[in-house]
Amino acid sequence: KTLDEQILSLDQSRNKQAERNLTLVDRQLALTSQLVNEHIYFSKALSRLESLTQDKIQIESLSVKSGGELSFSGFALNYTTIARQIAAFLADDSMLDVQLGEMSPQTDGKLKFSMQIDFDKTKLIQNKK
Repeated sequence: KTLDEQILSLDQSRNKQAERNLTLVDRQLALTSQLVNEHIYFSKALSRLESLTQDKIQIESLSVKSGGELSFSGFALNYTTIARQIAAFLADDSMLDVQLGEMSPQTDGKLKFSMQIDFDKTKLIQNKK
């Protein structure tokens, strides 16, 4: 047989559905592995957020990105409470940056606000707080 015939014969004998399934499983395993690896960071970040959150802060919604970014919105009793919250985050060495988003007064007297925190994953894991 010529080389072209051998290649054609080999190509025809492939189980292409099995190859597609293996590719799909490989992608799923890679995604699962990433999720498991990130789980410890997310758990630590949420635990740290809970321990640093001021008493007069209510968190309404929360999102965490794998790059080390945590965003949330919530309600505060007043501007002083928000300032204390920012100071608490900045005092923690695992927090790289804190950005205050929009603030708006509510009819019940509270302030609705949003905040983004960038954290250092390495320090978050090493810190025993």
